[in-house]
Amino acid sequence: MLSVLAGVVGLMPALIAPTMFGVPGAVTSPILWATFWAVVSFPIICFLAPVASYFAYRNGRSWLAVMALLTPFAVAAVFTALWFLIQEICGGSFTC
Repeated sequence: MLSVLAGVVGLMPALIAPTMFGVPGAVTSPILWATFWAVVSFPIICFLAPVASYFAYRNGRSWLAVMALLTPFAVAAVFTALWFLIQEICGGSFTC
């Protein structure tokens, strides 16, 4: 249930994520593209993780069910790392 709540909260950043490309030259930044896809995919993964976990557990693969539930945390960690890179390498600017 927590995963679905995180997905609902993550919808707003996903909806405004395209505004990151409003700065001239931002379209060519690979760090920004990776951040964009991490933000956009987070709610989708949050909504699909419990479903995948349910089917994995139902088929007797409890380790896969746990891994499916941990997937949103992995995406959040990737986003955090990318945001840190934008702050440190690019000086907080999206035109790195």
